[in-house]
Amino acid sequence: MYSRVSIVIVFCVFIFAGCSFFPGEIKTAERLIETAPDSALQILRNVNYDKSLSAAERANYGLLLFEALDKTYQPLKPDSVLNFSIDYYKRKRNSEKLAKGYFYKGRSYNYAYQYENATKLYMLALDNLKGSNNYDLLAKVYSDLGHISVIQNEFKEALEKFDKAVFFASKTNKSKNVLREKINIANVYRYENKFNEAHRIYNEVLTNSSDSIISGKALQEIGVAFFSENIFDSTVFFIRQSLSYPFVDFDKSIRLYVLSDAYYELNKLDSALMYAHESLTYPAPFHTKRECYRILANASYLMGDYKTMAGYMTYYQAYTDSVRLIDAQTRSTIIENNHENTERISKTRRWLWISLSVLPLLFFIGLLIYIKLQNRTKGAEVELEQKSEKLVEYEQKLHSNHEQLKNNLLFKIEEVRKREKAKNKKLTLYEKQEVERKVFDECLYIEDAQAFERLMNFTFNDILIKLSGVNPDLSRNERMYCCFILLGLTNQEISLILDVQLSSLYKLKQRLAQKFNLDSSSDIIHFLKKLWLD
Repeated sequence: MYSRVSIVIVFCVFIFAGCSFFPGEIKTAERLIETAPDSALQILRNVNYDKSLSAAERANYGLLLFEALDKTYQPLKPDSVLNFSIDYYKRKRNSEKLAKGYFYKGRSYNYAYQYENATKLYMLALDNLKGSNNYDLLAKVYSDLGHISVIQNEFKEALEKFDKAVFFASKTNKSKNVLREKINIANVYRYENKFNEAHRIYNEVLTNSSDSIISGKALQEIGVAFFSENIFDSTVFFIRQSLSYPFVDFDKSIRLYVLSDAYYELNKLDSALMYAHESLTYPAPFHTKRECYRILANASYLMGDYKTMAGYMTYYQAYTDSVRLIDAQTRSTIIENNHENTERISKTRRWLWISLSVLPLLFFIGLLIYIKLQNRTKGAEVELEQKSEKLVEYEQKLHSNHEQLKNNLLFKIEEVRKREKAKNKKLTLYEKQEVERKVFDECLYIEDAQAFERLMNFTFNDILIKLSGVNPDLSRNERMYCCFILLGLTNQEISLILDVQLSSLYKLKQRLAQKFNLDSSSDIIHFLKKLWLD
């Protein structure tokens, strides 16, 4: 009898041990994630993800896996695992873990050079981190947003984001994270040709760093700064120093590429070729690979090896096309502004719907008061009138938000126009017109029909959809003209964008009046504004 009971007990122990084995492995990985991410990743990869875990455990596993992959500089895959985690924590309203899921999803897009999608997910992460004390994650989000702004040449915005990254990193008591963000700030100053300030920060980081990876990174960026200043001997000195330090991510390829470029400028073509080839053996971003092929092609040309040069030029052109596609993406600041404006509009609409849903109840209460207390009729009417005034105020706020979207776009155009004027002070009339076209194309996506339509529909309350409903036969120029009228552009600016004469613009306006069944072309503005605000 006792032996049978013992057998049953042992059997049950094995069953429960088997059921809890994988959750225990996940907990072990969670304890190791900060100090030994390689070991944590190895443990997680041995977990039977599909069949052995509950929904909560699978969701936690997904976040841990992507954190381990990120810390060990591995590709952030598979998407399905992280998507499950995001969906789970969205249902459970766990803002902290949902923010982490959005962050790693955004970073996976970031590493794939899809900056529009990355920015949208980073903004969702920040939405879920409001009021959070997860300073490490906040620092990472702002740092990644800063890097995107640097890539898109928005240096003022990049500095603001890196400053926030430094602020939050300083709250984590991880000094190397603070120094890493300070290097990012110094890099922005370097891009702005403020080399004294950049070198001051690089030297500050070197003085305070006890981490060999951070020190190597600082030496690398000092060498890059000297290259930007055309001081090539100093570039070689500091980059060669950085090569003796450990590296992460793309740093090795960047160091070798900059060293190659410096030797090319010093006319040491053999060394330039050698280090460019070596750089290409390491993981590298598109920009670095493109520049390596540029060096290889130019050096081969100077050495008279034209056949080899042609091969390198093919690679150079291919990477140039890839970089051009990356650079053509929507500016992250526009996406951020749209996100913030959408959030404000959503809040306003929520309050408006709440008010509208409360109104019938208030009316019913007022009616009861009127029937039962006729002597207080006047007071009930005053109360209803006050509620109506609040509704009007909400409608006015909604209209104000529409105007704000338009003003944001006009402000962006003016900022880009100032930037271009600062860069191009002495231009001919034709060159000024070309710069003006470039400003409008950058801000309004004139050449990208889909992007232009998305921006106009967002800014003017689905205006292009409404115009199609009024008359589906409108041409693209006619639809664009309507948007430019609402935006408040002058006839000269519109004719420049559409590349038509002013006389043709007048005829276009006459055609629009006919298509809208208006008595006069002067009624178009009123018609469009009404369509916009309805």
